[in-house]
Amino acid sequence: MNQNISNKIKIWVFLSLMILLAFLMGTFINEMELDAKFIMVITILTIFVILSYILVDRFHNSIRKLHYNEKALNSKCKLKQINIENNYEFKQNNHEIPLLLHNGKEYSFSKNSIFLFILGAPLLSLLIYLWLYMEINYWLNEITSINTVFFLNLIFNSNAEVIFPPGWGGNPAIFVPNSTWTAVIVNRCTAAPFFSIITGSIVLIPQSNSSDNKKDLLWRKTKVLIFTNLGLYFLNILRLTTLCYLPSIGIPHDKIHQTLLLFTSFFGVLFYVFITFKLSPELYLSIYYLYLIKKERKRI
Repeated sequence: MNQNISNKIKIWVFLSLMILLAFLMGTFINEMELDAKFIMVITILTIFVILSYILVDRFHNSIRKLHYNEKALNSKCKLKQINIENNYEFKQNNHEIPLLLHNGKEYSFSKNSIFLFILGAPLLSLLIYLWLYMEINYWLNEITSINTVFFLNLIFNSNAEVIFPPGWGGNPAIFVPNSTWTAVIVNRCTAAPFFSIITGSIVLIPQSNSSDNKKDLLWRKTKVLIFTNLGLYFLNILRLTTLCYLPSIGIPHDKIHQTLLLFTSFFGVLFYVFITFKLSPELYLSIYYLYLIKKERKRI
């Protein structure tokens, strides 16, 4: 497919997702009962502003790349292609800067960016985790409950509904008729710890010193954040849907809770690793790069 057309499709899909998210936000607000609606609106509008900037930046880079390709074509420039036999190769260039070759691209990282990632990612993940557990973010609990009830009624016709039982600090619960168990949705049920780890690790992915790789890193990070968080969210919704339905047909809740959690966690980790390695290999290459530097120094 022509690169120009491919870029247009990607931008169109990205913009369509933003419009869909705005539509869903308006739909969910009408069904919400908690007083945290305002915080939800502020949070999602902030995400919209950030995504809009990234979209404009991507559009600008696409235009600039198109102009560059046209100039290269007009001047009959030929790019030198390098065939690499191995998937990974570690070499020293003329300036004695180690280079890591992966899938035909050169990667090099500064030690500061790698250490910032190693030390900063856990700290940022912890801060996001603590923020998501604040009472102002209980809207995430209710959104999760509403979506779970939607799938319960859509797939199993369960006549489920969201209720707010007394004594649970305003947390919503999912009531399913004929069920022996009512699921109270607290913060950890929303997969908040996983969202925190994913976001913290992706935001601080080290940037390669190669201009070919770092110019679109922001765009690739954004795609990873969207795909992994949305994928994990819907995987968690399916887990909760199954968890709420099975007790209504006689299967005890305590026998399936941990099993479903381990099952979804396993596939969630696989999905995360696949997406990050495909779109942002810097996450793994930077650690490998640091290892190779240490190994090379020991030889010297």
